[in-house]
Amino acid sequence: MNILLEKDNITLKTNIEKVTDARVNATELDFDEFSQKYPDRDSCYKFLADMKWEHGYACIKCSNTTYCNGKVPFNRRCTKCAYEESVLHHTIFENNRIPINKAFYLVYLMYNHKGAISSHKLSEKLGIRQSTCWTYASKVKKVMEERKKDLKGVGKSGWSKLVLDK
Repeated sequence: MNILLEKDNITLKTNIEKVTDARVNATELDFDEFSQKYPDRDSCYKFLADMKWEHGYACIKCSNTTYCNGKVPFNRRCTKCAYEESVLHHTIFENNRIPINKAFYLVYLMYNHKGAISSHKLSEKLGIRQSTCWTYASKVKKVMEERKKDLKGVGKSGWSKLVLDK
């Protein structure tokens, strides 16, 4: 009986994740709804690590392909030269000073509004200073402009394509 209940729980959890993903990609969400998908730093870092090292890890210093966990969760440390690569390195979130889940939401909003959302509106939605929103929004707009061709026709999930540096 317990085994059947565990299977049902796993199936239910998977279905809920699929529905949440579909909801994130279907309409503009408010921060509370978006936070169900990316509630904390670890969930954001996991998303970034999965995307960043989707095709495997290679050390940027020595090209070694084996690694161990770094000091910070989701960082990777080369087993040959001991260089630790941050999960934020070579992403739009590198040197970020706002909470990562709010930065995720800002990129999501910028993408959904095609870059035409004001820094005042972002400040209101995120609860952070307008000048900070303006600075970060400018950075996102620049990336959106550079990748205009790559983003064409990718749909609502395209916001995640803005995350990694090329």
